[in-house]
Amino acid sequence: MSKEGRCLLVKTVDNRHFFTGLENFPQLIEFSKAQNAEVSVVKPQEKVQVLALPDLAKSLCDPNYKMADPKYQLIERCIGVITTGKTPRQRLLAQAHEIRTYIEAIIMSGETVSLQNLGDKFADYNLCEAAIRKHLTFVRLKLAKLGLVVDKVGIGNYKLREE
Repeated sequence: MSKEGRCLLVKTVDNRHFFTGLENFPQLIEFSKAQNAEVSVVKPQEKVQVLALPDLAKSLCDPNYKMADPKYQLIERCIGVITTGKTPRQRLLAQAHEIRTYIEAIIMSGETVSLQNLGDKFADYNLCEAAIRKHLTFVRLKLAKLGLVVDKVGIGNYKLREE
């Protein structure tokens, strides 16, 4: 715990609480996104066990680890829980479906689909070019199974082969 008595509180979706040092925040960012956990800076109002990173990892993996509801003062909510009702994986699968359906519709209409346009259209999803290419490849392979061929007609541009 820091000299001001502050520490991080990790609250999981199954309503378990874990205290750890402020220095562990960088390691908790990806965990909180993947597990939809809330991370906050708090000041405990009673004595709590502040876990080192290895102990925190063990405790998070142990479904039987419970502590009494702690009393604390919330200083700052660093990472809040995403309340869409979907898990992060479900959101990613829904995004992938939307992107692939769009790509397939463009290709089947006979228009040219470009990586640049896809990147612009789905900019809110923060996808890198490799991820967009992966979605395009998925659609190309799906169409190939149906006997349709998608040709590369330029740098980053693809179009359904006219027979």
